[in-house]
Amino acid sequence: MREKALIPCPFCGYEYSPEEAVSSCRNCPFHRTWGRTCSLLRCPRCGYETPPPAGLAKFWQKWRKIEERKEQSR
Repeated sequence: MREKALIPCPFCGYEYSPEEAVSSCRNCPFHRTWGRTCSLLRCPRCGYETPPPAGLAKFWQKWRKIEERKEQSR
């Protein structure tokens, strides 16, 4: 099974899944008014909004996790 990448909040440090970000957007006045979402991801803990991570950032996070697992297995 493929592990989903968690998104770290730059404000509070909480790591959340993209599904959690979408569920917190339901409370947004823009979502309620127009029934659509923007491209920003909202932290479910503190409400800080950030753009989605770019492809290079996703690659870097995945690589970092692999390296951490290697260190733990030693």
